[in-house]
Amino acid sequence: KDRNSLLSDLSILTTAESKLLLEDFNNTAVSYPLEKTFVSLFESQVSKTPESTAIVLGDSSMSYQELDDRSNQVAHYLRSHGVVRDSMVGICLERSLSMFVGILGILKSGGAYVPIKPDYPVSRIGHILEEIGSTIV
Repeated sequence: KDRNSLLSDLSILTTAESKLLLEDFNNTAVSYPLEKTFVSLFESQVSKTPESTAIVLGDSSMSYQELDDRSNQVAHYLRSHGVVRDSMVGICLERSLSMFVGILGILKSGGAYVPIKPDYPVSRIGHILEEIGSTIV
């Protein structure tokens, strides 16, 4: 290029490399069946690959079957304590495998999860629970 070119006009990538990086690698569109819920898609994956790793956080991991079993326990517990479809359930945990188990359990119970940061002041947590009408966290 000539001496008066702007640095921003120069490229270190070929046209093919640019296309690969900007278009091909970012082509992540996936069509999901609209009639399926997240829970049903998850359960389908459990039946296909129960021993495969479902979640990794730091040095800890959990298989699809483990995550399914533990989240089912949470869902049964929540239902036994009055959680029904569209109930709002607060979840007050630091990011952990237990948090994911809890979220999935809430969804399986038919509820909707409301994330609450554990480091919020008690008065704020109380206000959130009052606002969402949750009797269980």
